[in-house]
Amino acid sequence: MSDLLASVDAGYSVVYIVYKRDQGAVMTTPVTSRLDPRLLKAVRGRAVRTRRSRSDTIAELVRIGLEVLRYPGLTFVEGPAGLRAHVAGSGLDIWEIVMVHRGQGQRDEDTVKHLPQLSRRQLKLALAYYEDHRQEIDAILADQAKAPEEWSDQVAEPRPART
Repeated sequence: MSDLLASVDAGYSVVYIVYKRDQGAVMTTPVTSRLDPRLLKAVRGRAVRTRRSRSDTIAELVRIGLEVLRYPGLTFVEGPAGLRAHVAGSGLDIWEIVMVHRGQGQRDEDTVKHLPQLSRRQLKLALAYYEDHRQEIDAILADQAKAPEEWSDQVAEPRPART
């Protein structure tokens, strides 16, 4: 994959983040930027909530913004499993659409019939995102395919209700 140069207008200045792939590892380049105080406060809040550094949070938000621009109709939703790519207006995450598409023999028409809330355009969007993020989506699908006995070891035992 070639180097990706991202330029995002941050209000007072332009932030440049360069990602370079070197033998599978992503190396980042430090940048300096000026952010509106309200924006910085929101970034700090998200960093605290997600237990990540401010730098990692800004990089994540830039990546998300670029993905949303690249795939119109894509959103990201956050839940207990973290941030997930989602098709706006469908109620479906990308991994769910891919799972159904596979179950329907990868036939677009059958997938859209099985998921009536999904348009053909939305299906094409989901499949395009999947093609570019196959490893990420396949990891989610692998987790979803685990038998309950496998993942129950990773989840805390429920506590009895307090009376």
